[in-house]
Amino acid sequence: MGDKDVKEKIIELVREYPIGALATIDKNRPWVRYIGFDIDDDCRLFAASYTESRKVDQIKVNHNVHVVFGLDPREEEKPFINYAGTARILMDSATRERFWQEMYGDFFSGPDDPNYAIIEVSPQLIEYYGTYLREPEIYRPADAEEK
Repeated sequence: MGDKDVKEKIIELVREYPIGALATIDKNRPWVRYIGFDIDDDCRLFAASYTESRKVDQIKVNHNVHVVFGLDPREEEKPFINYAGTARILMDSATRERFWQEMYGDFFSGPDDPNYAIIEVSPQLIEYYGTYLREPEIYRPADAEEK
């Protein structure tokens, strides 16, 4: 199966199940939390966050992150992905406006709120585990660093 096919399956899965378990590093230990993501056609992930959150602080120290999507213990035939990437914090007006959602109004005064940030995660390696696959299908962007 080609990279394009795997990439399309990844995008479809994240759009269907946008809540992922995001792992960051805090003092050499993993720290995991659930967070909602958007995904673009290049498999980059985007999530809203407080600028002063623990995850933002952790990303500023170590930009390597890992996200798991799609596993539902109630459905054993559900595909899932492991997503290894690098994160950065975006504060530019265009990005914050682009990803603004009405529900964020419960937490921020608007897209120009100085406490509102967007976390962008660029893929390094994504493993797609389809139903009953013993080995994952791999997607690695052409410009991703070998790790």
